[in-house]
Amino acid sequence: MNDHARRAAGPTRTLWLLAAALCALGAADGAAAKETKLKSEVIAAENINPSRRGTPQPVKLHIFYLTAEDKFMQVNFADLVAPESPLLGDELVRRAEHLVGPGEQLALDEQFDEAAKFIGVIAEFTEIEQAAWRAVAAVPARRWTDVLRLFKNSKLHILVDGTTVTCAIVED
Repeated sequence: MNDHARRAAGPTRTLWLLAAALCALGAADGAAAKETKLKSEVIAAENINPSRRGTPQPVKLHIFYLTAEDKFMQVNFADLVAPESPLLGDELVRRAEHLVGPGEQLALDEQFDEAAKFIGVIAEFTEIEQAAWRAVAAVPARRWTDVLRLFKNSKLHILVDGTTVTCAIVED
């Protein structure tokens, strides 16, 4: 192959390699975990997150979708709220954040990934030392068809009351 032919073939070869890489990426996306919508409801009491003067304040909630609950229950508050913290490791499927104010009710439609077996919630209360800031709920389904059936008639219920956060999967 002469020098001119090699230079002309270079861009063509690059385009073929790029196309092959894009096809491989598309195939990998097709093999990704299954997801469905998870209806969620956040209910905040009027007295949430009282300041030192007793005035209610908004609370930032962090929702964690987990393959297991062990590390989530052991990691300290500061490490859990740090977005780039590696401490949950491969137990973390994904996370979301929401702000809720006193007396508010939020309806959320979260993506739920089939790899998640637990849903953990933490609340950023002002007086974290005296707060019950962590809660976890097990997803009571093992097969994907059971998960789809469960979430068709159920929702994640998160309650913030004073300085306590709780969560549970309840019938809709």
